[in-house]
Amino acid sequence: MGVWDFISGTADSLKRNAPDHLTSVKSWGSISYEYTKAGVNGVYNAVKVNSGDVLSQHWPSDETRSKILPFAVNVAKYSAQEALKFYIPGPVKKAFDDMNKSGDHAVELKALHAKIDKLGQKVGHYEKLLEQMEMKNKQCLDFKPSKNTRLGSEFSC
Repeated sequence: MGVWDFISGTADSLKRNAPDHLTSVKSWGSISYEYTKAGVNGVYNAVKVNSGDVLSQHWPSDETRSKILPFAVNVAKYSAQEALKFYIPGPVKKAFDDMNKSGDHAVELKALHAKIDKLGQKVGHYEKLLEQMEMKNKQCLDFKPSKNTRLGSEFSC
């Protein structure tokens, strides 16, 4: 008989003579598993199966949901403005203050349209003058005086 026979014989005798504490540990684990399983199933049913009924009671109305996006945009703009005023106090604060003071944009828009119309008229006038000058310059370049013609008496460029 060798060492392995001695070890296996000792293990077998320990198993036979040891009290049965392992079954209490098994039963404790089994009971713990059952409670956990019941809790997880309860949460699953509350979230997955009954979520439509439960959550529909707490959803905002269509009118409220339509107001959420503009509110979020205003909050984001205001916080960005305030952050820029804090980090770059001088010119950014002045620009935002000027932008917030101008309330009536329709009057400013009409004034800008009037300025654009005046500038368009001036540009049209200058285009006509430019065309006239180009025509005159082309006539001067095409002009070839004859030997009998004195330059300046009949045609001036």
